[in-house]
Amino acid sequence: MAPYTQIPSRPRLNDFVDENRVQSLTINVNLSDQTREDLIRHKGGIPKRRPSFFGCERQVDLDDLESAVIEFIQSCNSTKLVLIGFEMPAEWTYLLRNFPKAIPYFSFWIDLRDIAKDITAIGVIPGRVSVLQTLGYHWKDIKGFNKQKHGSADNAGNDAVSVLAMANAFLSPENQEKLQFRQKCDQIAQYTFNKKKIIFGATIQSQNMLLPGIINSPMKLARYFFDFMPISTRLEYAEIAFITFGNITHLNHFIQKNDQPQLATGEILSVIPVIKRSTGIGEATGREEKQRLRAIKKAERLEYDIDLNEGYMTILEPGASIQDTQ
Repeated sequence: MAPYTQIPSRPRLNDFVDENRVQSLTINVNLSDQTREDLIRHKGGIPKRRPSFFGCERQVDLDDLESAVIEFIQSCNSTKLVLIGFEMPAEWTYLLRNFPKAIPYFSFWIDLRDIAKDITAIGVIPGRVSVLQTLGYHWKDIKGFNKQKHGSADNAGNDAVSVLAMANAFLSPENQEKLQFRQKCDQIAQYTFNKKKIIFGATIQSQNMLLPGIINSPMKLARYFFDFMPISTRLEYAEIAFITFGNITHLNHFIQKNDQPQLATGEILSVIPVIKRSTGIGEATGREEKQRLRAIKKAERLEYDIDLNEGYMTILEPGASIQDTQ
């Protein structure tokens, strides 16, 4: 694979395979009649796997599976192979259990999920398909267009190609920024939301009843309104969304720009502020009031004289004078 292949605005996996002369092999394992019967009895049927979109397919018996894998590795004609995966712990366990003889052929290994964590430094990295979509690939390009026709079970050969395409895409600074932006939006959308504790927030509704598709999920809300610096987003119903901010300035700016103007899709939004007094401030004020009352009662109990002259309080012990306290 080239050090970095230019990523077009809407990349396609087929283009990636052709430009980088990727070799791909999907191995179909022959199942005995007994194995098929066991799968049907325990699983309810044998899932239909998606066909291979890239490279070659090969049919082998289960006993010959490991040798077929090693034969393909040896055909790469390289002594420095790098094993690339996504969420490697599970894949390492599978490889060590089923293909132990293949491990020595690899000089290094890379877990792309760890690379994604290093790029973003925040949030939980989503699954392979979501990351590829963030990088510009269409889900239909990753999974196929028709489940009834193509099947719904993953094809390992196709997945391997998509992981390699992800590794190439991570080399692009533009794609790194896309992933960082995605994680920031996810942090807003996943923020613990408590409607009773909203201090600076707003409800968003559409005059066409249902919210438009561009903002009909917490993640879409976070992406669409990201520049207004929201703290959290939530979809209450299909018709109502909530968005919160850290201060009244950000809230007012959001309302000013988004209440009533027509969207590019034609819908008109109605934004209504939701402002409540901070529970923390109320509790603090209550504590201060209780402390003040306790101080007054204590003073009365000790027969103190309280002088409220000139706006401040002076406490005098019996027999003392103003001059004595100065």
